[in-house]
Order: sequence, then C-alpha cells, then structure tokens
Amino acid sequence: MDQINNEKVGSYISELRKAKKLTQKDLADKLYVSDKTVSKWERGVSMPSIPLLMPLANLFDITVTELLKGEHQNIESLKPCDIHAYDHVIYHTLQQHRKHWIIAYFLCIIIFFFEIIMFTMADISISDLQSSITTSVIILLLGGYFCFLTPKVLPSYYDSNKIHYVMHGIFRIHCTGLSFHNGNWPYICTTIKSWALLSADVFILIHGICIKLYGSTVTSNIQGVLLTFLFCSLILAIYYIGKKYE
Repeated sequence: MDQINNEKVGSYISELRKAKKLTQKDLADKLYVSDKTVSKWERGVSMPSIPLLMPLANLFDITVTELLKGEHQNIESLKPCDIHAYDHVIYHTLQQHRKHWIIAYFLCIIIFFFEIIMFTMADISISDLQSSITTSVIILLLGGYFCFLTPKVLPSYYDSNKIHYVMHGIFRIHCTGLSFHNGNWPYICTTIKSWALLSADVFILIHGICIKLYGSTVTSNIQGVLLTFLFCSLILAIYYIGKKYE
C-alpha cells in the first residue's frame, strides 16, 4: 500500500465535503468532532483517527481505501489483493481491538472466580472475603461499562471548549484541571479499562493473601489503605494520560 499523503487526503476530504454541500461545521457535527478538527484534516495538519475513518468514508459513499489514497479508485485497474485494502485493515483493526477487550474482560471474570475458589479451599471463609468481593465486583462493573457501553467519541463541543467532566447514562467523571476531548478520551478509556481489569483480580488476591498471613482482624485494618492506594492510582493514571494527550 502507498504511503498516506496528509495534504492529498485533506484536499480530497474538502472536495467531497463541498460536493455534498456541507460546511466544515456540518461535517464536524455529523462526526462528533469540532470544526477546527475538520479544518486541520483539510489543511493536511492531521488525519482522522482510526475509529472515524469508516464513518467518514460511509458519509461520502466511498471506500476507506479511496479516502486514505486521496482519490477515486478504478476498481478494474487494481490488483485483487489491493481492492479495499485499507477497508480490510481498518475493519480488522477495530474488530481485533474489540475482540481483545471482550476476551480480556471475561478472562478477568474467570480469574476472579478462580481466586475465590482457591481461597475457600485454603480455609478462608466467604464472609472474610466479602468486602474484597464486593469491591472487585464494583471494579468489574466499571470495567465492563468502559469495555461495552461508553461512547467511542465525545460530542463536538468537547473539542471546542474546556470541559472537565463527562456524563453518559449512569456514568459520571469529573477531573478539575483536566479537559476532556476526542484527543485524549480514547486513551483515558483504555487506561480505565486496563486499571479495572487488573485491579479487580489483584485486589482480591492481595486481600486473600493478607488474611492467610495475618488473619482477618489485622487485614481489615490494612484493607482501607489498599483501597485508598488503588483508587488514588486510578486518579493519577487518568490525570497523567489526560494531560499527556491534552
């Protein structure tokens, strides 16, 4: 496949947009980005992110191959292996990304139940593990929400304003001093998913080991410290990633 030319792609997007009689604002609203983002595409300053390539191509009734080559393609002149090459790559990338998170999530659940069984076989009662089980279930629900339900892109007004919170359904996140937009949102979502899937299993594992070594009474005093450390690590990770891509 040829190397992507940002300026050529940008010029092509501008041509297609004008043919559809859309302003940059109209196109931005349809893709939930800002008109400044569309302007950057058309000037060749930046490229649409991978999740936006297929919706953008569908909007203009072209293939992703044509979009990334920056020109209409004559299918008959292409080799069979080149037809819709980019489409297959992008589609495969997105499908693999979703598949990996689904596998990771259900693997995390399997490990979670395995840990419970392992500790009960080690003579630790479910009642002693109750608090860590509850915490891990809450973390798993958070991870599941981000794996399956959170929006892939934020509304366009996030890109043109400094907004420090995201609200979607029952989910609320507010970070003072951190602006959410489509530049850092995908990375923040990935960070939260990674943290949730890892923390759900690690927390109950550490809790069970502490009970076995020090007893449930001593462990109950340690648990608060572990829980505080766990959620502080999430907040720090969100701020770090959010600021890095802000």
